[in-house]
Amino acid sequence: MPAAAAHSPKSAHLHAEVFGDYQVIRKIGSGGMAEIHLAYGLAGTLAGKPVALKRMHAHLADQERMRRMFLSEADIGERLHTDSVCEIFDRGAVGDTCFIAMEYLHGGPLGGLLHKLSRKQRYLKLRFLGPIVDQVCSGLHEAHAQGIVHRDVSPNNIFLTVGGSVKVLDFGVAKASFASMKTRTGIVKGTFAYMAPEQLKGQPVDERCDVFSLGVVLHEAVTCRRLFKRENDYLTCKAITGEPVPRMSRFRSGVPEGLERVVARALASDPRDRYSDVRELAEETRVALLGQGEPPSPAVLGAEVERLFASELDDIDDIVSNQPTHVKLTGGQQRVPMTAMPVRRRRSAGEVLHVLPLRAEVSVAEARFCPTETGRLPYTAPPRRRSRARGARARALLAAAFGLLLLAASSTWASPPADTGLPRPGGVSVPAEQPAPA
Repeated sequence: MPAAAAHSPKSAHLHAEVFGDYQVIRKIGSGGMAEIHLAYGLAGTLAGKPVALKRMHAHLADQERMRRMFLSEADIGERLHTDSVCEIFDRGAVGDTCFIAMEYLHGGPLGGLLHKLSRKQRYLKLRFLGPIVDQVCSGLHEAHAQGIVHRDVSPNNIFLTVGGSVKVLDFGVAKASFASMKTRTGIVKGTFAYMAPEQLKGQPVDERCDVFSLGVVLHEAVTCRRLFKRENDYLTCKAITGEPVPRMSRFRSGVPEGLERVVARALASDPRDRYSDVRELAEETRVALLGQGEPPSPAVLGAEVERLFASELDDIDDIVSNQPTHVKLTGGQQRVPMTAMPVRRRRSAGEVLHVLPLRAEVSVAEARFCPTETGRLPYTAPPRRRSRARGARARALLAAAFGLLLLAASSTWASPPADTGLPRPGGVSVPAEQPAPA
């Protein structure tokens, strides 16, 4: 590592770990089954190239069913050859740790973009929906044509890159007709707030459950509000199966009637009333958006992604710029030159994002929320962290109040009150979902 990097605050995130044929750089995501790290290949066609290295959690290593489920994602991904799905490069195990090496994507998830817009009280421009829906439906169609149902289409599994491409991520809970791992009847897999009713009930599913999930994504992208997400999983499931879907125009003026019809059909409770082909959904969405202006080019969409996720991308860029120019292979004999990641400040002048700079009038966001338009659970960012001083004052007040209660109790009660048998107040809260980088 260069001497300058040793004094950089970013250097704390760097790793010297070599994992098989990969050098691990830093953790960029985590889930229930695995962690994802930015890494560089050290051998073969991946030598010197950045990858997203997904490694199974150590505590799951001795569970054969979990290992098979983890690697089934690679089985599915290797069959999908389309620009709209994150590419799988390699998979296997190093010792007891299973891994999948995937295409590294520079950008951010649609869920993160909606969080950012909601925090600024702004909407996503409708004309930006066209290329997003087109590319998502292209990736899903390729999967459906091979008997694969994603089962977890959500804003956090739709990734927007600085190159203007849109990728479908995470086939970890996908259902595939050819897979050796079969989901047992009654088992529910996916993210509750985006599941179709039949999926929630543990019934057999087909590609129409992905259509429903994409309908939820569309509704939230237009309104910048969560559609079915409630305070806990039970209420979320109840909302999906029993509550009517509100019109998007209730929360945002100027929504085309045609787009309302597209989303309403995608969100039909009965699968027979939905689109049976995602290509039809994409085509009708494109027609419904004709009056919203010219769809953005990949260069404009990518530049917007770069602007909105600037802080996150700067962090990755700084870490990569501190990497050594050469690294040792596992055997320690051969040295491989490292190919620079697409660090934004190092791009050549010929790259499209610099040839076509973003103008102010093509911002991804449009008008602020109307003060009279209120909705349930807006797509807000995580709660702001309280200052230490405010937190200390609050704790002091709580301690004082608790002390007074104890004093009053000791002078009033000779013994603890009898148990009434009534349930105690309180409940379980579910934290807001966080966007995950890929």
